[in-house]
Amino acid sequence: MQSWCARSAAARAVFFALVLTPIAVQLVILHAPEGHEITIAPHQVTSLRASIPNKPNELLTGKVNCVVGLTDGKFVSVIESCAAIRRLLEGK
Repeated sequence: MQSWCARSAAARAVFFALVLTPIAVQLVILHAPEGHEITIAPHQVTSLRASIPNKPNELLTGKVNCVVGLTDGKFVSVIESCAAIRRLLEGK
């Protein structure tokens, strides 16, 4: 049977290993029509809606090529194509 001190030391070692272990978070950088960067976590993307070439679209301005739907219900308009975003999300 382990002493109280040995169990406590083991618990502290596990705690510090979990707390101090770096966590990798993948983020995708996209660009708004005005040019500023937008950082999105891939796991938050729910949908991609592309603009239709040679057809006026009321939802998108001239420079926007894709609208990204997020888990919080918000939408982000970006200048990258949906195909390019899909490749970024898949890590290719």
